[in-house]
Amino acid sequence: MFSLLYASRSTLQPSEADAAVKALVSAGRSRNEKADVTGCLVFGAGRFAQILEGEQSAVEDIMRSILRDPRHTEVAILQQGEAATRRFADWTLGYAGPSLFVQRTIARPVSEALRGSKRGMADLIHVMTEFHAKQTIASSLPSA
Repeated sequence: MFSLLYASRSTLQPSEADAAVKALVSAGRSRNEKADVTGCLVFGAGRFAQILEGEQSAVEDIMRSILRDPRHTEVAILQQGEAATRRFADWTLGYAGPSLFVQRTIARPVSEALRGSKRGMADLIHVMTEFHAKQTIASSLPSA
């Protein structure tokens, strides 16, 4: 199992960001499912951060397409390598949607991670795994 964490700056205009990111997530989920890749995407404060996990060749193929994608600039691979297990095994591409909470929560870790901070990378991964855990718990609760 191979895992890759990257961050990038968005080239999207704020007025078009919500619709464009929704389209990106929809296409990403389809692509990831076909490639047996899982992961989580966060977007806020003009930044993307994403963890991709799966077979190394599939993850690297997706990363190459992200590097060519004009919606991303200043792409930085923050961490990559073998992983014992998938963090997001039940998500082709987890995404919280736009919110001020997400923007505030990821701004510092993304900024620190881009400067090479291991703590920033760890905090960013923690935010994503906490989001996954809360969504997993919420989906297992009976509906009202």
